Amino acid sequence: MDIRSLGLGLAFALMWSSAFTSARVVVAYAPPLTALTLRFLASGIIAIGIALALRQTARLSRGQWRGVVIFGLCQNALYLGLNFVAMQWIGASVASIIASTMPLLVALIGWAFLRDRLPPLAALGLVAGFAGVAIIMGGRMAGGLDLLAVALCAVAALALATATLAVRGAASGGNLMMVVGLQMLVGAAALLPPALALETWSVDWSWPLVVAFTYTVLVPGVLATLVWFVLVERIGAVKAATFHFLNPVFGVVIAAVLLGEALGATDALGVAVVAAGILAVQLARRRSAETGAARAAAEQPGGAVGFTSETAQEDIMFDYSDSHSTISSDRVNGTEVYGAGGEKIGHIDHLVIDKKSGKITYAVMGFGGFLGMGEEHHPIPWAKLEYDTGLNGYRTDITEEQLKGAPERPERWYEDRRWEEAAYTHYGAPYYWI
Repeated sequence: MDIRSLGLGLAFALMWSSAFTSARVVVAYAPPLTALTLRFLASGIIAIGIALALRQTARLSRGQWRGVVIFGLCQNALYLGLNFVAMQWIGASVASIIASTMPLLVALIGWAFLRDRLPPLAALGLVAGFAGVAIIMGGRMAGGLDLLAVALCAVAALALATATLAVRGAASGGNLMMVVGLQMLVGAAALLPPALALETWSVDWSWPLVVAFTYTVLVPGVLATLVWFVLVERIGAVKAATFHFLNPVFGVVIAAVLLGEALGATDALGVAVVAAGILAVQLARRRSAETGAARAAAEQPGGAVGFTSETAQEDIMFDYSDSHSTISSDRVNGTEVYGAGGEKIGHIDHLVIDKKSGKITYAVMGFGGFLGMGEEHHPIPWAKLEYDTGLNGYRTDITEEQLKGAPERPERWYEDRRWEEAAYTHYGAPYYWI
């Protein structure tokens, strides 16, 4: 892992963990559900504005719309809604620790109900992770921890874990910032009725509230999303998810530094055990992915936002090892493409298949862009790509000059045989229709 990817991973974990501290400040001055509704509305508008600036559209696939609704309700409305309510009575450090168990819950539920394989390292991580939570909670309960608030946080983590498993295997399909913005608007719409019914507009305006609310809108709501996407683009969702082990550490430390919350020896021990457990579970999944047992199918940063998300959602319905010639299409999407000299030149965004013959005709490659989005796309003849096991990606002899000099594409280029003939001739590939 290069230094930039390491920095991005640390930045994402820091931003994700800091959301609990900023939320704790917000609920001290404003009604939680109302504040969260306004946060989702503001973040959603900003995200959609960014998406439109990047020429993304709301033409989503059925799987994406399902994810928008499920995550909008389970992640935004239930997960964050219950956490905001609970943090009226418990500290940000406790809420962040409970929320950090989400990767553990995903592994546990997948093993118990979906027959997912649980490697020994992952099993050990589960035991350690929940043991660490028990250590922390045992010490905190002696000091009078609010059990209702703890229960709300636990239900919130369970809701997000369930949503993650419910939409795993749904391909991202692009338009990621648009997906993020729509998810936030769904969360705002779901929280508005209970906010109006259960809360009164009683806000204690102060500079800590303004700063905390602005921060939670822009940083966990938008910036963390952008950082997550570029991190997944660089190292993949499975490797990126490994940074989740830092969440309980950062969450407790940030709450102690900024809010003055207690951090005793028992807390430090429990946090270390939880972090070790999460790291073990994520490393076990990473090993499975590297041996072909699993592949991240979506990019949804757990607790922050799109189809992932670290927490990361992994499609383990298929078990294609490298010794086979077959591969799931979602494992191809996102695979890096290298030039003749071994330099990375882009990645495969999606494949185009001839409906009659079943042949793969094009690999649409993504190049450049801002933080992994707004990139240019070029359809490349599939015959010009060759899988390189040493690179774990595809190699091509197509040059940058060829890409820049490619025939101009009409809007429906995939239905224009004249353009296809010109493109295949330009790249020196045999016609797929012959």
